[in-house]
Amino acid sequence: GALLFLKCLFSLLMFIFMLTLIFSLRNFSL
Repeated sequence: GALLFLKCLFSLLMFIFMLTLIFSLRNFSL
């Protein structure tokens, strides 16, 4: 139900956060 939806949403947000973090670190390296 709602708990499963929140879990999926949270994991998706964490995935996007990690992607932006990796991109920003890559840009700072250059």
